[in-house]
Amino acid sequence: RVYKMNRQLIQTKLFHSNLYTGEINFPSDLIHNVINLKNSVESVAFSNRGGWQSPSYTSYTSNEFMHSVLVDITEHLIPVYDSYGIDSLPALSNYWFNVNDKFNYNIAHIHPFSYFSGCLYLKVPKNSGELVFNRPDILESTINNNKQKSNENTWARYYITPQPNLLVIFPSYLMHSVESNLTEDEDSERISISFNFT
Repeated sequence: RVYKMNRQLIQTKLFHSNLYTGEINFPSDLIHNVINLKNSVESVAFSNRGGWQSPSYTSYTSNEFMHSVLVDITEHLIPVYDSYGIDSLPALSNYWFNVNDKFNYNIAHIHPFSYFSGCLYLKVPKNSGELVFNRPDILESTINNNKQKSNENTWARYYITPQPNLLVIFPSYLMHSVESNLTEDEDSERISISFNFT
C-alpha cells in the first residue's frame, strides 16, 4: 500500500504481516471430548513446557467431534487465502489439542511447512497467559523505543489476551510464544486447539 505524505514524500508499506481474529461457537461437548482424549493419550513435547499436548492429527475425520469445528476454521481461512493471492483452497495440514495447567507455557517457535497457523481457545481462566508475537525483523536492535511513542511501526511484540471462542490466524513464519499460566482460579486449565494449513 502506498501513502502520500507531506512535501510529495511517498510512503510504501513493505513486507507487513497480517494477523486475523474472529469467533467460533464450538459444540458444547467439545471441552469434555478434549479432556477425555487427554486422559487416554500420552502427551507429546514440542514448544510446550509442562501441560499436555496431543499428538498431531491430519484429517477432518481423525476425531469425529472435531469435524464441524475444522470446517468452520477452513471457511474462515478462505478469504485470507484469497487476499494473499493463493490460488487454492485452504488444506488442513494438522491440528492438535493443548491443555496447560498453572505455570505451564510455550517457548517461542514458528510452524514450518505451512502457510497459515492459528488457534481456537476453548477454556481460558483469568491470567492464564497471553499469546505473544515477536516482530519478524531486527528493528528492535536499530531503534530505541524509549525515544519515541510506540506504534504499529515500532512494536517489538504484540500481545493477544485469550478469550473463550477466540479464533486467531497468522502467517506460520511469525515467531510466537505463550506466557506462563498464572491464574489463581481453582479450575486452572487453559484449553485450546492449534492448527496448520497449507
